[in-house]
Amino acid sequence: MAGETEEAVKTFADLGICEQLVEACERLGWKNPTKIQVEAIPHALQGKDLIALAQTGSGKTAAFALPTLQALLQASVTSVPVFYACVLSPTRELAIQIAEQFEALGSDIGLRCAVLVGGVDMGLQTIALVKRPHIVVGTPGRLLDHLSNTKGFTLRTLKYLILDEADRLLNDEFEKSMDEILTTIPRDRKTYLFSATMTKKVRKLQRACLRNPVKIEVASKYSVVETLRQQLLFCPAKYKLMKARLMVLKRVWILPFMFYRGSLLKRKTTNASFFIIVLEPQMLYLIVEYDLLTSWETSLFFEILSSAFFPIPKCSIYPVAVLSRNLRTGESHDHSLLCCPIVWDFWQDIFLLECFLVYALTLKSGASTMVFTRTCDATHFLALVLRNLGLRAIPINGHMSQSKRLGALNKFKAGECNILICTDVASRGLDIPSVDMVVNYDIPTNSKDYIHRVGRTARAGRSGLAVSLVNQNEIGWFKQIEDLIGIRMSDIRPHQEEIMLLLERVTEAKRISQKQIKEPGDKKRKGRRDEDEEEIDKYISRKDRKFKKNKG
Repeated sequence: MAGETEEAVKTFADLGICEQLVEACERLGWKNPTKIQVEAIPHALQGKDLIALAQTGSGKTAAFALPTLQALLQASVTSVPVFYACVLSPTRELAIQIAEQFEALGSDIGLRCAVLVGGVDMGLQTIALVKRPHIVVGTPGRLLDHLSNTKGFTLRTLKYLILDEADRLLNDEFEKSMDEILTTIPRDRKTYLFSATMTKKVRKLQRACLRNPVKIEVASKYSVVETLRQQLLFCPAKYKLMKARLMVLKRVWILPFMFYRGSLLKRKTTNASFFIIVLEPQMLYLIVEYDLLTSWETSLFFEILSSAFFPIPKCSIYPVAVLSRNLRTGESHDHSLLCCPIVWDFWQDIFLLECFLVYALTLKSGASTMVFTRTCDATHFLALVLRNLGLRAIPINGHMSQSKRLGALNKFKAGECNILICTDVASRGLDIPSVDMVVNYDIPTNSKDYIHRVGRTARAGRSGLAVSLVNQNEIGWFKQIEDLIGIRMSDIRPHQEEIMLLLERVTEAKRISQKQIKEPGDKKRKGRRDEDEEEIDKYISRKDRKFKKNKG
């Protein structure tokens, strides 16, 4: 039925949208309505409450903005409506984006819109409220702050309440604030609930606040768009690597090391010489010449073991071929290399997750990519690692100030940085059409969050790729995600050599990044500004600095 309706409707005018708003849609490049718009707008124009479920990137914002603005235009004929509609969202960035879309649609009709979000000076927001806006867009906490503390601000004239990402707004984080807001606004209003996922809490709100709502579901309860390709990249949590094999000989120690194919290193000290020689594919030998096995030599040996990797080797003259032949054939050698009474193997646990991340990024090299992590600290660390590898990455998380979050987002949108390392603060509602790929560095513990994360790509009919890095400890969570969306994802199987080739560079980048984070200095850590924050500051204050420079 929904498909037949969509075929019959060709334009927004056919849905009943007035001429002024149709022209606004054309100016924004919206030629034909999407499925959710086709289903929702006619019911909204009839004055009905809505519960709308649609996939991410399907045009939900316009589905509730257009009928709200049309009702505002009709009401303005007889009066001057203020605080006419309130739109709530779970994140600041989404609230700002919704307000921008309202302002774009209402630019020709003199629409006034106020944004009430945390991280911004309340005084400036109070000034915006004094101007008596038609639409208020915000997050629950800051809206409640203004309702409690801003003199003269009330929502008693409210006619429309819209909850975007309604399931998130009704979780434990916002439930108390939402209950207080719902007690202060009129019951005689229109209420719209929009979300990409449906939960029991949404149905609870339906019973409490909506009056005979129309339920619109243009997608299954939990689904992703058909243009999204989803893949699994399995990476072990830890990988066992033989770091060294010690052979205690009469005059020589031999230690195999990996990853310096075709190279030779000679390092001289006062009492010994060290040689790294390629004897077998992917295997290197460190030759340490000694006359006696002393305590000093033993401590030096373990100092060598403590270094995971040597610097890039330089060539030196040594009879490699003769040594290799003697080791293989058992022939005698000046240093009695075949006399080996004791052999010790040293194993090292290495963590390859960052290597797999870099490999995943090479699947669409240079593409606009969002990488989701579980913690705020991880966003900063991964951004540093990728930047030290020469990639253009920038972090965004809830611990950053609002100006820095917007600065990072704007750099990503403008293409100055093509990799955005983010927490779930960026998983809801953000419309960045240019995102080509989403990488789940950490699998979300809540399966529904996966749908919102991968919804940042393949938006508005475009194609996209979602890659999830999964280790053996996360298989259970990932299985729940597959069961939720009803899809078994194909897996990417890189050769082990492809990952190992990245190990040295990634390990060095991690070492440098850890040093940058922990580097001592005259400034206290609290006052220290890292490279990412400085670059964000450059972006958001460029005009201000130019002004000061000219002024000087």
